[in-house]
Amino acid sequence: MTNPSYLLVVFFSLILLISCKNDAGKNAKETEENPISFETKSFERKGGDCKEEHKRCVVVKLNYPFAKDGLETTRKSINQYVSSVLLESIIPDPNEKITDFDTAAAQLIKYYEEQMAEFPEYEMGWAVEVNGNAELIDSFAVITLPIYSFMGGAHPNHFTSITNFNLKSGKEIKLLDIVVDTKALKTLAEKRFIEARISDYDVEEVDINDFFFGDGYHLPENFAITKDGIFFYYNPYEAAPYALGTTEFLISFKDLEGIVKL
Repeated sequence: MTNPSYLLVVFFSLILLISCKNDAGKNAKETEENPISFETKSFERKGGDCKEEHKRCVVVKLNYPFAKDGLETTRKSINQYVSSVLLESIIPDPNEKITDFDTAAAQLIKYYEEQMAEFPEYEMGWAVEVNGNAELIDSFAVITLPIYSFMGGAHPNHFTSITNFNLKSGKEIKLLDIVVDTKALKTLAEKRFIEARISDYDVEEVDINDFFFGDGYHLPENFAITKDGIFFYYNPYEAAPYALGTTEFLISFKDLEGIVKL
């Protein structure tokens, strides 16, 4: 005779399995019928005297992509990432836990006004400006956030954050997540890095030891999946001094065959 407890376990297991399949089907249908899309949101705050442009004034100006529609987990993942990068660019004290742009901008303005009160002759303006965008490439979303920041010092800071998201899972994709042959990729990317720098310098050769602080070639933290291949991007200071600017190049999917798998 069959054990009644065993039958109950089988019954509830089947119910659970059917429920999971229904949820998966629902999510797939939600993605198909209501695909993810983006709108551009803006935020702007000013502080200080601001009687003259770029003098005794601090400006925070953000234009950034905001994910809507599609899977909730994907939307949240992307929007949380964008918010965290922008907040980090505004907050003067990295130890402060601030979760909204208004508070972050108010803190920066307060800090600037304190500097003006302490040094009345100080006239140089501060600014944080972001003009971000999002691009959909097949089942991926590529978020690019170029950040300009000047808060005193010898020169402004330019930094671009590029992040790729899997639209189905909502997870951020790291470069090594899609690499099947790391050694081959480093060899190819180093060659393209040198070619890019030769083009920049208009010289015949470049020594890789002049870059990466003499520590040998490194793959970038910032890359973008494009329709044609993988775009590699190095911010100032990541591969070279600030004066040499950025380094960027594209490697086609044809050249990445057997090296990268999406």
